[in-house]
Amino acid sequence: MHELRRLVYLEALGIDGYVSRSQVPGAAVTRRLAILPATQTVTPQGRESAAKQHRPAAPIEMPRVEAGSLAPVARVVEPAQARQHPTLNFSLAAVTCGGWLWVEELDGVPFTPAQLQLVQSMADALGRFKGSAEAGNKPAPGAVLTQFDWPMHTNLQLDQGQEAALSSVAAFIRRKLEQAECTGLVLLGRECEARVPLDQLDSCRIVRTVSTARMLREPLLKRQAWQDLGPFCRLS
Repeated sequence: MHELRRLVYLEALGIDGYVSRSQVPGAAVTRRLAILPATQTVTPQGRESAAKQHRPAAPIEMPRVEAGSLAPVARVVEPAQARQHPTLNFSLAAVTCGGWLWVEELDGVPFTPAQLQLVQSMADALGRFKGSAEAGNKPAPGAVLTQFDWPMHTNLQLDQGQEAALSSVAAFIRRKLEQAECTGLVLLGRECEARVPLDQLDSCRIVRTVSTARMLREPLLKRQAWQDLGPFCRLS
């Protein structure tokens, strides 16, 4: 429908029609209109027509606004907090098994069944090495795997920096230690140790050893893992 005819119809229906005074960024090109002053008509008796006197004049269409003259789209400014705290991306695999919490950082791939079986075997070996009558003749309880992903949300208004990540990891580990009633924490790999804030863990026994991914790639590292785990399980 022609714009002028559409406005006439709206006027007949008693509906006000509006146009923007400036070009809205991202909107369709505004059709510029001008409103002419109302004209007065005189009847043969010399009286002005009341209907013509109060009736607004029909608008006339002005030249279209060229696309090159449109107002530039406002640049989206990132929140200052997001600039100060760059987003980190990492995932941790947490396995509760044998009364210990085993934590390892994932290198972009899921925690494989072979890694889970290796943790189960180490936990079983720790129980047998202690010489406990209860744990020496049977394998450790089944391993339970949980994954922690950071960031936990996509809201840039909230802090996603290093300090927030460390606090979230500490809360996650404390919760897993309490739920499974673990006697200690095993950090598998140096990368994992950098993700865990040990100062935020209250009186937790910490064991550091090589990651299961490296042990599967280099089987000779299993001897190093046993040397790291042996002294702690004698104290259990």
